[in-house]
Amino acid sequence: MTKALKFSTIYTASLTALVVARLIFGFVNLSDNISGWLFSTVMQCGFMGLMPLLMYRMRPKPDVSFAKAVGLKIPDITVILLSVAAGIIMFLVNVVVSSLSNALWEAAGYTSVNSSGTIYSGIEVFILEAVTGALMPAVFEEITHRGVLLGALDENGVPDFLKVLIMALFFGMAHQNVTQLIPTFVVGIIVSVLAIKTRSLIPGMIIHFLNNFLITLLNFSIQWSLSFAYIYAFVTNVMFMSNVTLAISLVGGLVLLSLLVFEMCRIAKASSGRRRAEAGDEYYGEILYDGERKKRADPAAVAMLAIGFAVC
Repeated sequence: MTKALKFSTIYTASLTALVVARLIFGFVNLSDNISGWLFSTVMQCGFMGLMPLLMYRMRPKPDVSFAKAVGLKIPDITVILLSVAAGIIMFLVNVVVSSLSNALWEAAGYTSVNSSGTIYSGIEVFILEAVTGALMPAVFEEITHRGVLLGALDENGVPDFLKVLIMALFFGMAHQNVTQLIPTFVVGIIVSVLAIKTRSLIPGMIIHFLNNFLITLLNFSIQWSLSFAYIYAFVTNVMFMSNVTLAISLVGGLVLLSLLVFEMCRIAKASSGRRRAEAGDEYYGEILYDGERKKRADPAAVAMLAIGFAVC
């Protein structure tokens, strides 16, 4: 089995397990909160964490650890700090994107079914929501949708710009929610670029976590009348004051995000160059993100990814 086929098989198996789990949990008679927490734990830790790890360690025997293979490398502290800023801006940009997306689907005649949402009866509910709805997805979805999928695309010789589009599309489709497709696609574009250019999943994990966590914090703050809810209301009232302010908010946010991403990529490239200079001929780079090797598409691996897309 080639590396391309192996990573493609791991990714498609994870997506298939995810879909099956959704079907099974649809018949589980539990409260909304418990069902959501249990499903998220099984899906994230099991199908996007443990399953890829175990499948990766199967034959043919891997030549590097799973952590190194998927890009779990700590970047420079500056990149981490910039990722925090990017995560906050990403949250605000997605407020606008989600609003425009919902308006678009409504204009097309689609009506979403809104659930009652989480009832934050205590701080323990907030903590569980933050762990299962923000922390777990940030870690395990990035490992699967960026690390494993990027490994498959890289081994098939896919150009970087196509890698970004494919990973963002898969990421949006995997949520299997029409109203989430466009917002998750936008997030997917940003974190996919960072995964490729910084050679680390950590910046994307931080952005992913903050985007989800701030949504959880907002819902908690609204129900408990905390100050964050009033700050959010003030900021969004200014953003949505008119079509002009809405356009400025969206364009300005995207520009700021682009500048932050560009700076993180520049720092990562400079850091990588220093390591190459220090290591000399002994430096080989990361296995999955080594763009210097010429690779050809593996038909079997491409077919496996097509199956994965169909599953979504």
